[in-house]
Amino acid sequence: MKLRILFVVSLIVTIGLYGQKTTTGFGKVTREDLEMKIYEPDTTASAVVLYQSGHFRESDFRFIFYRRVKVLRKEGSDYAEYTFRSDENTSVRGTTYNLVDGKIVQEKLGKGSIFKQMITKGIWLYRIAMPNVREGTVFEIEYNQLFIPTEFKFQDIIPMLRAELILEPNYQINFRKTKVGYTNVKTNNGIFFFSDYAPAFKPEGYSYSPENYITKFDFDILSITIPGNHQSFTTDWASVNKILLENLYFGKVLGTSSAYLNTLRDEIESRDLPPLGKARAAYDEIQKISWNGEEGLYSTGTGLRAQFLKGSANSSEINMMLSQLLDKLGIKTSMVALSTRDNGLLHPVFPSLQKFNYSVVYADIGGTPYVIDATDRFAPFGLLPVRCLNEQGRLVVEGEGKWIDLTPGIPDKQTIEYKLALN
Repeated sequence: MKLRILFVVSLIVTIGLYGQKTTTGFGKVTREDLEMKIYEPDTTASAVVLYQSGHFRESDFRFIFYRRVKVLRKEGSDYAEYTFRSDENTSVRGTTYNLVDGKIVQEKLGKGSIFKQMITKGIWLYRIAMPNVREGTVFEIEYNQLFIPTEFKFQDIIPMLRAELILEPNYQINFRKTKVGYTNVKTNNGIFFFSDYAPAFKPEGYSYSPENYITKFDFDILSITIPGNHQSFTTDWASVNKILLENLYFGKVLGTSSAYLNTLRDEIESRDLPPLGKARAAYDEIQKISWNGEEGLYSTGTGLRAQFLKGSANSSEINMMLSQLLDKLGIKTSMVALSTRDNGLLHPVFPSLQKFNYSVVYADIGGTPYVIDATDRFAPFGLLPVRCLNEQGRLVVEGEGKWIDLTPGIPDKQTIEYKLALN
């Protein structure tokens, strides 16, 4: 009880010391917000995050995220679409505010504008489309999820006026907080963090993903301790490797029945090809499975037969099918877990299970290693798509696993031909 009282007093003092740049809390949008025409620190901004906050509650292990955005120009309405990953039972609410004939008109986010898709068991992708957003609109979004999210941003590709994060002390969930980026984030007690006037992040040519540079905290749960039970997670890369091998939707799915591939195996075997020829033939066959556009580390089910018969699958399911087929042809394979370019680099020092969002196949054929992705129907064997070229991935094998270089082994060339009539 004393600890909680001290925490509340400390939080009140902290907020009182540093003040707030905008009204906070859901439904607290002001007329001043709606009448705002430009953002003075950056007059080129098409939109600005007026206020963003996160609060992890010790009492029920829930995290409440809030975001309020002002649209300054027509093109700023693109930010009315928001995506995030969470658990199945995440509650979401939102409201759009517009000035109509001098009156504030509100429109609530409807259930039909909240799109929810299962990535794998326990992980869902939420897409939110705020209604009636136009130049001058202010909209707010709030969602409530279990446990700490994978990240909290203090900066965005549009300016951010104010960001606040509260992490209440908790002795049952042990997590690591890693700061990324260069914008100043202040705190005076290690519980309340904030930043003011964070500039828009402007990507530069030939750089990797903005996720490597935008100021944020990355979170990884290291362990959870409840009376009578202690479970470790991402304490080191070996533990990450073990978790993946034992996951029903990753390591275990590779060991499920692959009888659905017997016909393909027999047809390829009948050609009497050398190992590399068999691998290329298997690759050509699996490429016929349509990629549904979903990037993922995990399978959506505990087997792959249904996706094969459907003729459509996510990225990891396609590559898992390739792994199974190669194994049936006598070519030993393993999976490589990685983070795509858009998702940011893996940190070599701080192990992270949450950062993985893709997997490809690793095979040693005649002493030559190959890293293979079969999602692109027109890509040659052994050439990874650009989205996967993100320095390193982790080979998931018994033991500790190891780093795999994702630098392409063969060149990618584009030829453009112009037919011009000059006059």
